[in-house]
Amino acid sequence: MHSLLAFVGIGRLVTERPDLVRILAVVACVAILAYAVIAFRRHRARRTTPAIAAGTLSLARGIPTGLALTLPNPGALTAWVAMAAALWPRAEVGEAIALGVGVGVGSALWFALLAHLVARLRPDHVVLRRLPLVALVVFVVIAVSGVVRAL
Repeated sequence: MHSLLAFVGIGRLVTERPDLVRILAVVACVAILAYAVIAFRRHRARRTTPAIAAGTLSLARGIPTGLALTLPNPGALTAWVAMAAALWPRAEVGEAIALGVGVGVGSALWFALLAHLVARLRPDHVVLRRLPLVALVVFVVIAVSGVVRAL
C-alpha cells in the first residue's frame, strides 16, 4: 500500500505536511504498543506450541492486523515516497499501480518464503519460542523511535 500510494503521488501529499506525519507516527506507535501488549500476554498464556504450528492463526486475522500496524507508519510511507521520486518520478497512474502491485507481490513472496522456512522447524524449536518476542521488542523500539524522530 505504501509503495502504491507513493508511486501514485498521494504519499507525497501526506509527507509534505509535518503535522500529519506526526499524527500518523503517534497513531502507528499506539497501535504497535497495543499489539505488543496483547501479543505478549498471549505468548505468556500459551507457552506450549506456537500458534503457527498449531494452525490457529488465519489470514482473516493476520491481514487486517498487518494493515492496521503498518499503514499509519509515516516512516515507511516517506521511504517509499523517496524511492518513487528517485526511480520513477513521472509515473502515470497505470504504471504506478503496476509498480505498487509488483512491490506487494514481491513482498508477499518474500514473507511466504520465510513462513515456509519457519514451518520446516520442529514445533518445540527454540527459534519458534524466542523469535516472536525478539521481533516484538524490535517492532516496539522502531515505533517509539519513529515517534521521537517525528516530534
